Amino acid sequence: MKIKKWMGWLAIWLGVGSATGCAPVLFPAAVGDRPPGPQELTVWIGDDPGALDPALADRRWTADLLNSLGEGLMRLDSRLIPQPALAERVEVSDDRKEYVFRLRDVRWSDGRPLTADDFRFAWLRVLRPETRSASAPLFFGIRGAEEFHAGRAGPEAVGIEVPDPKSLKVILKSPAPDFPSLTCLPPFFPLPRALAESSSPAPGSGTGGFPSVGPFRLAAWERGRKIVAEKNERYWDANRVHLRKVTFRIVRDPQERLSLYESGELDQTGVEEVATTRLDLVRSPEAAVFFLVFDGEAYPPFRNKKIRQAFAYALDRKAYVKAIWEEGAEPAYGFVPPGIPGLLRTFREENGDLFGDGSPDPARRLLQEGMAELGLASLPPPVFAAGGGPAKKSAEILRDQWKDLLGVDVRVETVPEEALRSGRRPAGAALWLAGWGADSPDAAGFLRLWVSRDSNPSGYSSDLLSGLLESAQGQTDAAARIQILRRAERALAEDMPAAPLFFRRKTWLQKPYVRGIVYLPAGPDWDLKEAYLYGR
Repeated sequence: MKIKKWMGWLAIWLGVGSATGCAPVLFPAAVGDRPPGPQELTVWIGDDPGALDPALADRRWTADLLNSLGEGLMRLDSRLIPQPALAERVEVSDDRKEYVFRLRDVRWSDGRPLTADDFRFAWLRVLRPETRSASAPLFFGIRGAEEFHAGRAGPEAVGIEVPDPKSLKVILKSPAPDFPSLTCLPPFFPLPRALAESSSPAPGSGTGGFPSVGPFRLAAWERGRKIVAEKNERYWDANRVHLRKVTFRIVRDPQERLSLYESGELDQTGVEEVATTRLDLVRSPEAAVFFLVFDGEAYPPFRNKKIRQAFAYALDRKAYVKAIWEEGAEPAYGFVPPGIPGLLRTFREENGDLFGDGSPDPARRLLQEGMAELGLASLPPPVFAAGGGPAKKSAEILRDQWKDLLGVDVRVETVPEEALRSGRRPAGAALWLAGWGADSPDAAGFLRLWVSRDSNPSGYSSDLLSGLLESAQGQTDAAARIQILRRAERALAEDMPAAPLFFRRKTWLQKPYVRGIVYLPAGPDWDLKEAYLYGR
């Protein structure tokens, strides 16, 4: 099941993406009570979301808006654990290949009842080639979905069935423990057939008439200025929705959005650079890892594991992060980022650091052993491909560390940003920085990247890693699965096809009276369902 996004230098240096986990600070009241004062929140988004169409929700702001207007069978809680949402309960077969979602008695904001066919129609629409949905691969774990998308089978072959109007049956090709998390994402949201068939060019592309089944409903849309949502009184969990109105201000300029926040016109905003001592600062990691690619095809010495390890161990990640990111990132000593659930704590906490930082003696020893194995007296200078500006400065810091700690010369060459954003191999480059982000918060999504030489920029593959991930995929016991994934990450770090460098944190400013926003590491940026204002 493909759940990936490439992240290059342009994405790193521009904008604010998703962040994870601020647990709500609740006012002392029972569910259904209302916090005092007007419950009207104004937040920032960076652009118009295009069409509010679950099939086309690969654009960032589309996912953010849909997560407020819509909902899936499940919804992530503040611990990133999927909880029943539009599905009241879920029945899972012993082999974990069949799911039956029993829907709540829910109505759309226009009064129409929600049915299982709203899900089946929406999911098949994502898979239809003519829809051109970038989210189609998310569904490929469903039996027959990939074949239908490729035109090799009809819709009847897809394992999405409607036994009755309130039941959705999903049949997977193989056990996929992250499937419930996927159903939290906007591409898995329902869509009424009548809306899709009557709209042009896509559902929700106009200024109104978009039915909601989530916490809020669309009230107004002034393109380029703002989108206004109001509480959806028909929402099944309306007692937990405290905000009466949410205004999404569309502000493209970073300085303008900061000024609007300081003047009180925004209650919350993403920012790029701000004093770390501010009390209204919220920093959270995102579900992404950034790593240095070792290209053994362009630079044969990187085919040797010890040389790759030497380059990885020699880096002083703490010094690098402080120089480039300050508090905006943290050093990476593994391939799975913080915030991804493990068994009892996060996966990163449970598996710990997989290698040391700035270790010159082991790195020099490994370098000499690797060169001896290859019969090399010295290393030819590898080429480090980097974009301009801050990206080039970043590469130069790493170049200097390798020179100081290993005595190795690395040549930094500037290449177009687009070449790095795409995840393609820059011609002739031995090293470059790439990133990987997952749509669902599951550790396996960060490890599957390295199974096939066609799926990762290093051209790496491993029978051991493949076997471990295949074993984890078939596990029905959560504890056993996490143990296997820990072994898989340790095996990957031993081979070191790429050197994890940093995990990025996202930065938000949030007024002290704003409570209960949950920042998510993957998919939408945040969840406003239980947000409220208190003490304004």
